[in-house]
Amino acid sequence: MTREIPDQDESWSKLMVAAQGGDGSAYARLLREATPLVRAMARRRFRNEDLVEDVVQDVLLSLHRVRHTYDPARPFKPWLAAIASRRIVDVIRRRTRL
Repeated sequence: MTREIPDQDESWSKLMVAAQGGDGSAYARLLREATPLVRAMARRRFRNEDLVEDVVQDVLLSLHRVRHTYDPARPFKPWLAAIASRRIVDVIRRRTRL
């Protein structure tokens, strides 16, 4: 479970804005700090740890692809959670089709 840190959303938002501006170290820090949240979301839906890690990687890749769409006037965590939720649903759909 992830612990809520005061102003974490504001901190992540600032890191994303810096990352959008080309700051690689801010981007790396953001990914490092946000990964436990994504992992916790995936674990709520899947028990298989390999699948959880696949979902985490899928979410991080999706985040990378759409990072330019983040609007700093809006909170970061709900934006990230929406991306993660969509990727989780995609995995569930793929698995039910098999």
